[in-house]
Order: sequence, then structure tokens, then C-alpha cells
Amino acid sequence: MGVIVDGLDSASRAEYVVVGAHFDHLGRSPTYSMDRDAGFVLRPGADDNASGTAAVLELAKRFAEHRAKCSILFLNFDAEELGLLGSHAFLSSPPVSKSAMLFMLNLDMVGRLRLDQLFIETVETTSGDRFVLERAAKAAGLRAHFVADDARSDHENFGRAGIPAVQVTTGTHGDYHTRADIAARINAVGLAHVVDFAEQVVRSIADR
Repeated sequence: MGVIVDGLDSASRAEYVVVGAHFDHLGRSPTYSMDRDAGFVLRPGADDNASGTAAVLELAKRFAEHRAKCSILFLNFDAEELGLLGSHAFLSSPPVSKSAMLFMLNLDMVGRLRLDQLFIETVETTSGDRFVLERAAKAAGLRAHFVADDARSDHENFGRAGIPAVQVTTGTHGDYHTRADIAARINAVGLAHVVDFAEQVVRSIADR
């Protein structure tokens, strides 16, 4: 699932910033769950990763209303839980050249902000990218923590393709992959701050 918001600048329109998340979760299957003893019960995945897909949709709305210089490609991937299969399939046959993709921002589990802490994993990025990330976090009232990449989400496939890629997350928690990951436990105000952060990151890179 994807949509392109064309850039405003004719010279930059053929370049792309990618914003993505994965929309698949466990459903009722105990496979990969952390509460297998509960059997076949609904595991809603409100944070993992309805929070990320909601953020992508909000960002697409914002950029459609106020476009950037270069184009933005908004994606929601399937089959991340099975091994990053959706993003792998996308990069195997992309709608635009991989060489035209300037940067990829992946939003995975961004709905449980605590103590204003945002965790950032990077692949193939530069010191300039890190400056953009730190500045955007400060502007959004967040504290950026750069952590080791665990290679477990869709940004990893972009990094392997030589595309600078970043994952942002508000961190794991005891409800991860259980029936307790419900909408009522989402920090909606915190999620809005993460979206503000993401918008500033994408605009900074798209408007260079």
C-alpha cells in the first residue's frame, strides 16, 4: 500500500524520501506471541504497529496539504512480522529507482511515549542526518537516544540497498506481542509529538 506526494520543485521532483511502517500483526495466532498460553485470542497490535501506520497516514495528509521540494513516498508494508517480506518485495520491484531514494524513515511502535524518550536506529546515515534527527527531536520536545540497530524492521532492507534509513520507536514494553497491546494504552499526545518529529525530519531532508 503506497502513495506518492509529488514534490513542488521541478529539479527535485524525481527524488524521493520514503516514509513507511508495517501494518501486519499477529491477529489471533499464538505464533510469535509472548502469551502463547492464551491460545487463539485477538492480539490487536495497537502499538505494534497500528501506531506506525496511523502516523504514516497523518504524515501523508500533512504533506499533501503542504508539499516539500522533492517527492515523498508513503508506504505501509505487509509481512514484516514474517521476516521483512513486504519491504523486501517492494525493493525488488520498486515504482521508482532505488538510486532516487534519498532517505527512508520507518515508524515502528511509536505509540507508547514515556519520559519523552525517542529511540533511533540508523543504517547508512551521515553525521548530517544525525544533526537533523537531533534538531527535530528537540523541536518536538523529545529526547533522542541513538541505539544499536537490531535489524528487525523494514528500514533494514533499505539500508542493505544502500539507502540511508532510520527507525524511530518509543520502545518496547510488556504488552509487546500480547493481547494487552490495546488502543486504550496508546499515548495519543505522545504519538502526536512523534508525528511532529517525523514531519520535521522528512521536510528537512526533502527541502535540502
